Amino acid sequence: MEQHLAGLGYAASTRVKTTGVLIEKLQRESSRLSQVQDLAGARIVLGDRRQQDEAVERITQLFNERCPKPCKVKDRRVEPSHGYRAVHVIVFLDGIPVEIQVRTELQDVWAQILERLADHWGRGIRYGKQPESPEAVVRIGARQETHRELLDSLGRLGDFIDRLEVLRLAAFEVEDRFRDLLENVNELQAVLDVDSEAGREFDMDHDVWDQLVTAYQESMRTLGREAVVPSPPGTVEALRRLLANTREAHEASRQHVRTGTDEVEAAARHILSEFALAAEEVSVEP
Repeated sequence: MEQHLAGLGYAASTRVKTTGVLIEKLQRESSRLSQVQDLAGARIVLGDRRQQDEAVERITQLFNERCPKPCKVKDRRVEPSHGYRAVHVIVFLDGIPVEIQVRTELQDVWAQILERLADHWGRGIRYGKQPESPEAVVRIGARQETHRELLDSLGRLGDFIDRLEVLRLAAFEVEDRFRDLLENVNELQAVLDVDSEAGREFDMDHDVWDQLVTAYQESMRTLGREAVVPSPPGTVEALRRLLANTREAHEASRQHVRTGTDEVEAAARHILSEFALAAEEVSVEP
């Protein structure tokens, strides 16, 4: 499995379920051994959700081509399991089901924190059960919470991380759209300059004008500003001003989106670091 994933450029950690964990799973889910689809597993951790989606697509394509039985995909981002989020791809390598967990970095940190807490407070918290000694107190940064309160806070943090990753994905899409727009603006500017230098009249396509106006207005909405469209519409001079305005608004809105998501992510990472310290139980009071 590691070799297959390495061939795709992914570094994976692998594991085989221990007998104790397997028995616990069979008892918890009232299932038979033949129904277990994660006897063996691998995990890859990627930077963001766009990379996660790409990895799921590539892994699925690879194993669907090489294995007679098609892969199964469980998207725990859409249906979280007690706060846990990731995408699980179950592949059937030589007829044996192997679960590949594909996580983003933030999803992995969240899951690792829950795992460490489960080691101290009972494995059942991974499946929605109350912790052992639920009213015992643990310190998180400058504040204190009971074990029960901390798990509730961790669940809300998982929801916050999910919204952040969706926002980051939307920011990537905005970047892509603006990049394409900027290429079109630069090409149009070049044509306009060549025609002007040659003394030719620029042939204005009204659809192009309308598309530029729409793009300019969208960029200004992202900034929370009012768009002032140059007039008279469709003239060469108005087009020059519109191109300049669109380029300026594009750069400003791209930076605005990037800064906003960076600040939110920094806040999420700071909170995660506090939870990670709490998970080590450095300061627990009876």
